[in-house]
Amino acid sequence: MDTGIGLFVFTMAMVSRRTRHWSDLRRSVLYSALPLILLGLARTVSILTLGYGQDAHEYGQHLNAFFTLGFTKFLGALVSILARKDLHLLPLGFGLLVIHQFGLSVLGISDYVMNEDVERSSFLNANREGLVSLPGFVGLFLLSIYINRWMVAKSQLSYAEFVRKLRRLFYLVLILWTSFVISAYEIGISRVTCNLGYVIWMLAIGSTTLCASFGAIDFAINSVMPWDPNPSEDQEKGLLSGDAVVKKRGGSVVPFTISQALNKNGLTFFLVANVLTGMVNIFLRPEDRTHCESVIILLVYMFLATKLAHELLKRGIRLA
Repeated sequence: MDTGIGLFVFTMAMVSRRTRHWSDLRRSVLYSALPLILLGLARTVSILTLGYGQDAHEYGQHLNAFFTLGFTKFLGALVSILARKDLHLLPLGFGLLVIHQFGLSVLGISDYVMNEDVERSSFLNANREGLVSLPGFVGLFLLSIYINRWMVAKSQLSYAEFVRKLRRLFYLVLILWTSFVISAYEIGISRVTCNLGYVIWMLAIGSTTLCASFGAIDFAINSVMPWDPNPSEDQEKGLLSGDAVVKKRGGSVVPFTISQALNKNGLTFFLVANVLTGMVNIFLRPEDRTHCESVIILLVYMFLATKLAHELLKRGIRLA
């Protein structure tokens, strides 16, 4: 579960770009950050109203994953204004992580967060996990945007250029996993504080997934099953998207329906899954269920969340 929030930040950055103007910042706040923060507020109010227990050691007594995602998006967009070019995101994100790790390790902030004896008497003390982890998640967000912009720096690549980029991505994966092993022994891995080791871990997993998907899909599969030599007008204009469903099977690539549904409403799917998790914990008491019953509950849980996303896709509804 520790990888969930980190990979969500990585994925969020994969479809983001650095803020170039203040108008971009307003758009990021209104259309991306604010809905997440409102969802976080709604979840907190619901939990307090229902009396549903929440582990304060994850994000704090009042904060949750939606707050973390929303403030990460907002602060990431704000900090990225300092980058004049996409290349500047690399030192900016890494510098922020170094300062964050210095505070955790040298200034004793990590000990403060993990100390069970610190009473949750104030807002800062009550939510220290969620607040302290924000600089780490912002650093992860900035570095993930840099990887994203590096991958799409050139929209059309020749075969040789694609192989070269895939090779460099593979080298990056090796470097990240090596750094992860070193970090695990030297500074540890902590999702609660989102330390440098955790950020490297998330970047390693995300980059490995990118390398595997590009290698397996764009390189291997498309080499065996090439594109239709007579593409449609939209394909010629580079407007191919997940919405385009190609009816002819010969030489065409048809997106998976579930993939389209989750891409359209990924955040809604995540929210529904959270709500279903709470309902299962409240009404079904998982600790009292047998293994067989637990598997059935999981199957129904996955079906309901996926079915909702599929129904939204069929009706052309995009919430978040």
